[in-house]
Amino acid sequence: MYPIKVRGKYFDRRNGVRTAGCVSLRELGVEGRSVAQGNHYEPVDPRLFRKILGSLKIKCEDFIFVDFGSGMGRAILLAAEYPFRKVVGVEFSSWLHDIAEDNIRRYANPSRRCADLESVCADAVDYPLPLMPTIFFLYNPFKEEVLMSVLANIRESLKRHPREVWLIYVNPELDHLIAGDEALTKVESGKGNAVSYTVYQSADSEQPAACVCARRVGKQVLSPGQKLTEEL
Repeated sequence: MYPIKVRGKYFDRRNGVRTAGCVSLRELGVEGRSVAQGNHYEPVDPRLFRKILGSLKIKCEDFIFVDFGSGMGRAILLAAEYPFRKVVGVEFSSWLHDIAEDNIRRYANPSRRCADLESVCADAVDYPLPLMPTIFFLYNPFKEEVLMSVLANIRESLKRHPREVWLIYVNPELDHLIAGDEALTKVESGKGNAVSYTVYQSADSEQPAACVCARRVGKQVLSPGQKLTEEL
């Protein structure tokens, strides 16, 4: 099995981008009310991301994908392998956001299936939530105060505009803040390479038909159970 860092470097080299490496808040030079509540940047393992997305029984074409704390953009680039209506990264560091925008311009993946890919430089608390079915992705991007505010925004948005929403929380250090939430129901939890994750779904959503979020690799569309030998 290839180490996570090797898979990350392979992803960057294969797609002509720069997403690898961990960056502390001290190095980012970020200003704003949520700085003290942020966590360092660390990119998600491509294999773990694909495992989680592949487990969702949804029709990707109906959903917008939003990554809070998107950093250099690895998760949104991975999400572009799936036919989402739109993929958005929300990042409060202008330095990381600029790198993400450059990565989007450079992204040379023949497996790309989402044409509408965007990085937004904004505080997650202030970001206006899409009113369409949405997947929210969080790789432990911030501490308790900001997470509670983001969850409150999602809860209020669902109350005003009921719709199907999924929340993927990787390395869920503050999972207790979501557990028991009336608006979100835990539907899955797991682990990949010692990194845990939980998946929540809006409580009033009906379970969809057996339709999985497949992605394209080259000219071939892969369902979650299929693999290509050249992938790390």
